[in-house]
Amino acid sequence: MRFSTFSKPFAGALAALLVSGVATAQVCPGDDVYEPNDDCASATPLAVGALSNLAMIAGTNASNVPDFYSYTMANGEAIVIDVLFLHANGDIDLRLYSDAACTVQIDTAGSVSDNEQVDYTNNTGGPLTVTLKVFPWNVPVCNDYSINLTSTPPPVNCPGADAFEPNDTCAAPSVLPVGLTPLLNINSMSDPDFWSYTIQNNESLTVDVLFSHAGGDIDARLWGDNTCSTLLTSSSTTTDDEQLVYVNTSGAAITAVLEVYPSNVSACNEYNLQVTSLITPCLSTPDDAYEPNDDCSQAIALAPGTYNGLEVFKNVSDDFFTISVPDGGNLTVDVLFLTVNGDIDCYLYDPSTLGTTCGDKANYLDNGFTGSDNEQMTWTNSTGSTQTYYIQVNLWDNAGNEDCNNYDLVLTVDTPTVGTVMCVGDGTDGACPCGNESALGAGEGCKNSLGFGSILSASGSTSVAADDIAFTVTQARANQPGMLVQGSTLIATPFKDGLLCMGNPTERVEVVFMDANGEGTTVTSIVTNGAVSAGMTRWYQMWSRDPGGVSPCGTGSNFSNGLEVIYTL
Repeated sequence: MRFSTFSKPFAGALAALLVSGVATAQVCPGDDVYEPNDDCASATPLAVGALSNLAMIAGTNASNVPDFYSYTMANGEAIVIDVLFLHANGDIDLRLYSDAACTVQIDTAGSVSDNEQVDYTNNTGGPLTVTLKVFPWNVPVCNDYSINLTSTPPPVNCPGADAFEPNDTCAAPSVLPVGLTPLLNINSMSDPDFWSYTIQNNESLTVDVLFSHAGGDIDARLWGDNTCSTLLTSSSTTTDDEQLVYVNTSGAAITAVLEVYPSNVSACNEYNLQVTSLITPCLSTPDDAYEPNDDCSQAIALAPGTYNGLEVFKNVSDDFFTISVPDGGNLTVDVLFLTVNGDIDCYLYDPSTLGTTCGDKANYLDNGFTGSDNEQMTWTNSTGSTQTYYIQVNLWDNAGNEDCNNYDLVLTVDTPTVGTVMCVGDGTDGACPCGNESALGAGEGCKNSLGFGSILSASGSTSVAADDIAFTVTQARANQPGMLVQGSTLIATPFKDGLLCMGNPTERVEVVFMDANGEGTTVTSIVTNGAVSAGMTRWYQMWSRDPGGVSPCGTGSNFSNGLEVIYTL
């Protein structure tokens, strides 16, 4: 058990402790969470504010005497440290040191009342770490205490007025030029700076307010009138610099007012203004419906066909599309435009470049970048399987002042001429079961739940001896099974969601499973499975599932177009 403290006058302490000849016991607090901080080297760091639940214990455990705390001051900063306790429970005194070894004493406090206080102002010319020693006047002592540290920041030496003063009101701004305006000053909330700038229609204005946040935080606002009542945009971060961007597509010029102001009453700082302007009619031109498709990862999948009214921008982004081409298929890409409105180029990429060189305008399969109207690219898929190719449409970077142009995109895929397409679902060979005819001339089956019909094509040859014919279906439902059906006669009968064109006798030739793109190809011998020989004519369709209760006619399956094959030796 530790006993209550002796006061500084020994006789007074003795009288306090002796009651009827017996010492009065006192319960000491336990060690606080900042132990061990019993010497200068292990001082606990302080912050501005209060630190409570501290314990001063001195007696049999002398290692707990005294406590040390440190605080790093900025040059010019003034601090006051109060240590709060009840003197009746044990007297506590203070010393403040300015060196790491706690040998240079800069203040002390040793009254015989509640609480002690030390203070110090750092005028060393740089940062300084001071150390506070909290110790009992004599032992044995046990008491609890708290610390409160207050700080007065160093005085701010504000810069003088810059050459554009007085520009302190919205009604009396200075004219803001394009480019860099350096050596500007802001001194207080009562001394903001105002700048006027006329933003033309179709002008994109960027204003950078350049400063060091450590010297005082600066914010900025852009107003749409000389009363500063209509806010166009603002910037108020807590880092270096602020940036404002405003695009005027109102149809008329706007005389705007830039306000540059400190974020608090006492802040002052130096800053520069950087103004960048871009004026182009393209700012008022809306982008097309396929945006965002600004890189290969955002490419929009298109089917063969014509796409009108597309838009490409030099200073915004290129356009990217994909198209699937079956093995042996010939792809033609036509980009139609008037070069007088901006020269457009185009590039075609292999699917293996996705995520690496796709879109770099260097590692392409084919390109079109003449200086005349329109561009064309062609490519034949000889990979042995269906491939997805990437198309990039780019407004040439050096195309004068033309910052945008519109174009039409025409995609043509000529499939290998094995077999003859027949029994299509566009209504020319008979009506589809529930009015679900596909696009006229698309060469597809009746529409499925994807909004278009599936397409059956063949590759290889019609030679029975070669036995290399393979059938491929595209535009079917992904991850679903299908059945290649062979007929010995030609019919056209509505059945399920499509047209059945295979007449008896029929053969179920092979089950084909569609991949994630809704595509699948036969892999077994069609000659063997279909029992065909040279001179025979046979008709083929892919019968595939369209489940989930969403097929157009609700039957859950559909047919591709038909394909007629005349077998040879």
